[in-house]
Amino acid sequence: MKFLDENQNEQFVEADTLIYCGARISNGKKLQEIFKGSAPVIELIGDCKSPRDIQAAMTDAQKFARSLK
Repeated sequence: MKFLDENQNEQFVEADTLIYCGARISNGKKLQEIFKGSAPVIELIGDCKSPRDIQAAMTDAQKFARSLK
C-alpha cells in the first residue's frame, strides 16, 4: 500500500490488513473510494458505518480486532 507520510513523502508498506484511524468521518462511502484497491476487503466500523456513540464504536473495533487471524 502506498501512502504519504507526515512530510508528504510517498511510502510503501506491504500488509494484508489496513486499519485507518482518523478524524470522525460519517461518510463510509467516501473512505471506501479513498482506499479502493488498497485491500481485498474494506470493513467499515465506528462512525463511518453509522453515526453512534463512542461505546458503539469501541464495540465495533473490539469485534473486528478479535476477528483478525
